[in-house]
Amino acid sequence: MDYEYLKLKEKLETPDGKRLFERFEKEYIENYQGKGIPLLDYKLHKLIYQTGDRAKYEEIFFQSRKRLALLQVLALGDDKYLDDLEEILAAICDKYTWILPAHSHLKNGKFDYTFIDLYSAETAFYLSETAFVFKDKLSIDIRDRIEYSLKTKIVENFEKRTFWYERKDGTNWTSACAGSVGIMYLYSFPERFVLVKDRLIKMCEYYMNGLHDDGVCEEGLSYWWYGFGFLIYFMDLYKQKYGVLPEFMSSEKVQKTLQYRLKGLIDGRAFPFADANTDIITEFPVAELTIKKLFPKFALPDYDFIGRAQVGSKSLALRLIDSIGRFDREDKSEDSKESEEFSMHDDDSQIFVCKKNAYTFLTKGGHNQEMHNHNDVGVFALYVGGKRIIADLGAGEYTWEYFNDPKARYEEKIFA
Repeated sequence: MDYEYLKLKEKLETPDGKRLFERFEKEYIENYQGKGIPLLDYKLHKLIYQTGDRAKYEEIFFQSRKRLALLQVLALGDDKYLDDLEEILAAICDKYTWILPAHSHLKNGKFDYTFIDLYSAETAFYLSETAFVFKDKLSIDIRDRIEYSLKTKIVENFEKRTFWYERKDGTNWTSACAGSVGIMYLYSFPERFVLVKDRLIKMCEYYMNGLHDDGVCEEGLSYWWYGFGFLIYFMDLYKQKYGVLPEFMSSEKVQKTLQYRLKGLIDGRAFPFADANTDIITEFPVAELTIKKLFPKFALPDYDFIGRAQVGSKSLALRLIDSIGRFDREDKSEDSKESEEFSMHDDDSQIFVCKKNAYTFLTKGGHNQEMHNHNDVGVFALYVGGKRIIADLGAGEYTWEYFNDPKARYEEKIFA
């Protein structure tokens, strides 16, 4: 496989690899080195049910994941970081659950610890990949802890039950969970992959079914990267194992979806509707580079991937390292430029964009029953020279009430 210790280490020793290592090392030293790993107390876990607050728990949860992302790269480049890598791996394995409390799906007032949510699936992906890449660089105890955690938190539960998102068209849950769980099987339990292969591929197809015919993701560009990105990461590993991609990956819709990144940007920033983060999307390089690996004709945007990419809480840096040396800097085309034309997405999504010289105007039609909709209908924005002059209303604060009470979302939180 491409993601092997010696292959990645060799790329990390190139000028681009050294630049990435130096940047990650600086961030690790400034924020984490010598500091203990914070505990996720039960009092933080139950806040979502008591007050609706999910932020305090998730801040610590994602800091642990970011720490893992940094240490994957640092331990690959310098053995002195292996002890720190083992510490964060042990801490993640020792957590009672990898499920976010906001996703816990209470049964009769009890936390559903057999559920597999987005972040438990992601965590399985990252731990299995780390164990595969580092192999006996890690102690046998840590490798056994990882295997035990994957079996008890993911494998046993995935093979015993089904989940609401498996047949949900278009939602990022379907593809992100399928992609992450599929990657975990391919790395850690390849002999069992045949048992779940068809089920996982079907989940990916359900995700693609829910996208609009022109490849538009109604949840916004951030969720395009998230949902389609994890599908692509899975397909990358799948192709390495089987030599070909599943049949659905040759569809016209997949080809159009590849280009949605170009449609959804204004001067390097995402459309502000739905759940999009309008700031420059720093996770995109990993998805774009993996797409380029699978689809050589895909036009990469012209920017510094190594300098721009911020892996954050997504432990995808090994894929960024793998891309070093794969593509020439001249491997761009005119297609990578953002359109200057008037454009209307399809009749269901209804996003109207008008670009004229330094001015860009956009507005949202459609309906407010779209996934991750935030009362977007009728909202408009105006950009001048790439700066937002008139902004949309944006999303409300993510609380339990906000997601479960329509009145809270569309009346009290926005218009009170």
